[in-house]
Formats: sequence, C-alpha cells, structure tokens
Amino acid sequence: MGECLQCEHFPACSGCALIGTPYDDQLRSKLDAFRRQFERAGLPGFDASRITSITPSPAKGAYRNRVRLAVAELSGASVAGSSRIALGLYRAGTHDVVDIPHCPVQPKSINDAVEVIRESIRLSGVTLYDERTLTGDLRYVSVRVGIHTGEVLVGLVATRRDFPGKDELVSRLSAYCPGRVGVVLNINPKPGNVIFGATSETLTGSGCLEETVCGVRVRLGLQSFFQINTGIAELAYAAIVHQLTEGVEDPKSRLTLLDLYCGVGTIGLVAAGRVAKVVGVERDREAIDHARYAARTNNLDNAAFFAGDVEQELPVIAGQHTCRATSTDRLAVVVNPPRKGLAKASLEQLITIAPNRIAYLSCAPDTILRDLAVLMSQAFTLRHVELFDMFPQTNQVETLAILDRR
Repeated sequence: MGECLQCEHFPACSGCALIGTPYDDQLRSKLDAFRRQFERAGLPGFDASRITSITPSPAKGAYRNRVRLAVAELSGASVAGSSRIALGLYRAGTHDVVDIPHCPVQPKSINDAVEVIRESIRLSGVTLYDERTLTGDLRYVSVRVGIHTGEVLVGLVATRRDFPGKDELVSRLSAYCPGRVGVVLNINPKPGNVIFGATSETLTGSGCLEETVCGVRVRLGLQSFFQINTGIAELAYAAIVHQLTEGVEDPKSRLTLLDLYCGVGTIGLVAAGRVAKVVGVERDREAIDHARYAARTNNLDNAAFFAGDVEQELPVIAGQHTCRATSTDRLAVVVNPPRKGLAKASLEQLITIAPNRIAYLSCAPDTILRDLAVLMSQAFTLRHVELFDMFPQTNQVETLAILDRR
C-alpha cells in the first residue's frame, strides 16, 4: 500500500496531482479531507468519525477505461516524424497540449491504441485543429476500452464530416488498432472547450463496445457515462445492492428499485437479480437504448428503462409502476447524478414519493452534502456513508450515502 506510481509527464500534465505520493498516504489524505467537509456541513445525527476508511482501488495504475486527448502539432524545426503530433491534455492555464505517449494510469490497451492513432494521423496527412487560429480538422481523440472484454472503441472529433485524409486515417486504424471494434466520428465545428458536438456516425465496425460489470453484460457508446475505474465501480455497485437489500424480507418479491440518472443502466442491471423490479430513468435516449439492449441480452425481464428528465418523469413513472412503499412492498431509489447534484425538483419528488431507502453515489462531496442536508431536513435519516477510491493518484473520492425514511 505504500508504493508510489511515477510519471515522466508530471507536473507538466497535472491530471494526477497525487502521483508520486505513497498510496496509503493518498487514502489517508482523502479520508481526512472528506471528514473535514462533512463536519463543516453540520449534518445532524451522523458522526463523521464513523467513516474510518476508504475502499482502495484494486488497481493503483492502469485503471482508466477511457481517455479523451487533445490533438496538436508540436512546433520546432528539431521535432521530426510521428513525434510532431501531440496527443495529450492541456497544460494548466494554457492552450498548449502536453504530449503523453505512455500514461501510467492508462492500461496498455489504451496506450498502444494511442500510439497507433498517432502514427496513423501522421501517415494520413490529416490537418490538426488549432484553436487559436480556428484552422485544421482533427480536434480530439477518444479511446474507450472494455477492461474485462478487451474491446476498444476509437472516437475522432473533427470540425467537419468530410476532410482530406479521413478515409486513409480510418483505413489505417481499421487495419492496425489493437482490439478495435469500431471507429466513430463526432463532428464539432464550434470553437470552445466542449469536446463533443451533437452529431456522430460510425465509420467502420461497431459504434459501441461491450463490457461486463459484476457479471452483467453492458453496452457503451462513444459518449456513454460509465465510471472511469471498472474495478472499484464493481465494488461500489455491489455495496449499493447490499445496502439497499439489507434487512429487507424477500427483496426479490417485494422490493422495487428506481434507478435515477441511470445512464446505460449499469447499477439497475446489476441489482435486477436481487430485486422484484427495476425502473431506470435517464435523459440521454441513446443511453436508454443501450440499457434496454443490455436488459434483453442478460434476460432481465424485470428491468425497464425510460428516457426523460428525472424531475419531469419521476412522478409519472412512480404512478405508472405503483412505485410507492406500502406495508408489504418496499421502494428503494438509487441516484448517481452529474457533479452538479440533484435538481431542486428531483429532491422534492424524492421527498414526495418517500422511498424506504435511498442510495446516493457521487464524485462531488460538496453537492452530495448539500443534497443530504435537504433530504435529512425532511423525512430521511443518514444511516451509512462509505468512500471508494475511484480516482487513484488524484484528490477525488467517490461517496456512497445510504438514507432511510424516518
């Protein structure tokens, strides 16, 4: 636990602020920081000293299952060959791309794919986007891998659909990219730091890859939300299912689970074998298509998924599926919202439908503590808090909070 991960790109690349720090010291620092935030929040009835540890990541390095890299041309007459192309992250506070040929928190499959992409870009002659002059075509590269399946999905973000060198670039990626299942083009002509545009198309192979999570097969597209660290995500999801079913008599017959902000349905799909019914809600229609596909693939006929904004759809879905706790049946809710946390309307709906238990998973301590304060001021008691090291080598921590209806 005391080993250090080293990186030749630090500190020019600031993506891993704690790299070079012994891992047990990282965990201790994160635990202490979260406790201080918790104490400042002043939540009643739960002592922060009860949070005694963080579940460590099974992998301290090579854990990332997705990377999104800016593409730029390195300047200087002494730079030659494929090294003229920088694939990496922006240097903090600048528009300069730090070239990262081998990243220690990326698995070999991603690092290998990045080098194939770099060489393919060079040989195809594609022009690289310059955000200062707003010229060039290729802006970003995305690589997503299935840690358990080995599948690789490559994404290219360009300013337009057709550009010189595209066909040769795709041909080379199709021939050489290890483990490739597909190449997807996303079109983003707008200046700014938003990576993806509104339009995507599959250029070759499949536009999705498949991965297994806690033994359940799921499908992921180029922009699908999925926890960055598959190994620790599986531990977090198993903990959620355990906490939501603990003490429930016959959950497979009596427990309905609402999976809100469900993405591709991962948490609900993992829980489906332990509960009577799963109902998932997510605004991204493509993600809902993936969730429905996974439910069919895994023969989970007790899992249904619906597209729409949670704050608008929750009262309708709750009524349609009789998702209300009774003297015999129980209702549980899991929420894994964006970093901004739960919308005010969503909090109000949760209070209205009054589930027996809520599992709240978040990577943003400030917003989860804010939302817990609202729920606890109404009808819920904070029963359990658990931390997971989803992002080794960084200051971030994943928080799981379990609330019971009073």
